[in-house]
Amino acid sequence: MIHLIIGILVVIVNVIIISITVIIVLRYLFNIESRGRIRKNLLEDIFNLSITMLILFFSHLIQIAIWGELFVLCGEFDEFSTAYYHSMVNFSSLGYGDIVMSKSWRLLGAIEAVNGILMFGVSTAVFFSILRYIFQGRVSDMKKRIK
Repeated sequence: MIHLIIGILVVIVNVIIISITVIIVLRYLFNIESRGRIRKNLLEDIFNLSITMLILFFSHLIQIAIWGELFVLCGEFDEFSTAYYHSMVNFSSLGYGDIVMSKSWRLLGAIEAVNGILMFGVSTAVFFSILRYIFQGRVSDMKKRIK
């Protein structure tokens, strides 16, 4: 039961992290939108989408590190690099199986996999919402030029 509670607490921390990340991305985009720097030209759109992806990517790396550190604190791994690797495999739902946690802590691996799927889903939704916004603006601009 304690393993489930610990896993849920880490999921809550990761939900907070992705929420903060989404707010950072949205503030960045609102800021550049207010200055007319989005949908202005293709290179700026590529740049802004790249910045968005990097922010989301680093957010996931932080979330993975939190899981990895938990695995070290639980005594599953002696060194952080191995725990981080194992955590990344779990978080991404890759599931190599080359490193397996002990029976008493393996529930955390499954919880992390579910957590990773949810976090990647949020990131995907954010990215495609922004992409849709840019695309709709481009279509709108093209319609204005045609008229």
